[in-house]
Amino acid sequence: MRFLCALPVLASLALWARLQMAPEQLDLNTYLPKAPILLRAEILSVSPPPRFLEPYVATARLRVTRWYRGTPPPAVELRFAMQGGLRMINGHNCFVFPPGTHWLILAKERDGALELIDDCYGAFKVAPQLGPVHPDPITQLEADFTAGLSSPDPKYRILSLQRLANLHLPSSRPALHHVIARGEPDETVWAAYAALCTGDISVIPTVRGVLEKEPPNWPSGVLAGELSRIKDPAAIPALTEIAWSQSSAGKASAIAALGNIPSATAALPAITANLNSDNESVRQAARRALAKLTNTPEPQ
Repeated sequence: MRFLCALPVLASLALWARLQMAPEQLDLNTYLPKAPILLRAEILSVSPPPRFLEPYVATARLRVTRWYRGTPPPAVELRFAMQGGLRMINGHNCFVFPPGTHWLILAKERDGALELIDDCYGAFKVAPQLGPVHPDPITQLEADFTAGLSSPDPKYRILSLQRLANLHLPSSRPALHHVIARGEPDETVWAAYAALCTGDISVIPTVRGVLEKEPPNWPSGVLAGELSRIKDPAAIPALTEIAWSQSSAGKASAIAALGNIPSATAALPAITANLNSDNESVRQAARRALAKLTNTPEPQ
């Protein structure tokens, strides 16, 4: 009975929660300028250990493997807020930092120790591999993330693809295309996603193939979402081809992208042909795209 009585309270907390984006969907370039200290480190220990449903401040001891920016504080320790069991409800204090894991840490100094610049977007899990040394922090980040693509552990390879997606750098494309060419299914999804994040429209056929094979959920769902954000006029032919296709996989995303490109009026026949699609998402995307491209009210 106590659990049932608590449900309304938990529901209220959920309504007040800060909406969080998955780390894979963030643009690191939004957060990097806010971090006076940028480093990569392995977590050695955290004290005190996690507590259930009790907020408190924890301290992580670090083994720094790369300083990208800033002056090391007197003690290489990271103080962070731990929220216990409620951390998944309230959208804050998102980190636990298990010992042995490796992180990119965006920090500032306070009272001689490190503190995250954001309680949910101030650290990103990374692979342990490091690349060649570069003087520029962003180039160094890219080199280190790229080094993780050669990890023998597939979870680190995927993690490295996600971090390259966070950077949105066109210079990452050769490494991403190399991963796509290897053809490992899970890695191909993330490499295609990362390539789209760099603005690489040459991977649209790969994206289409992935969406036709995979169910519309994570991670193919985030891939479809990135496809819908394309605004490059050079992508109009490839997007229009998807709009004309018989498969509904990726069609709503392609049509949504066409609606965001003012010069995509040549795609209007393909968009109009989908107004009566059996797929509700495709129908909605077609109505919205048609209204945008013709500057008319959305058809009902």
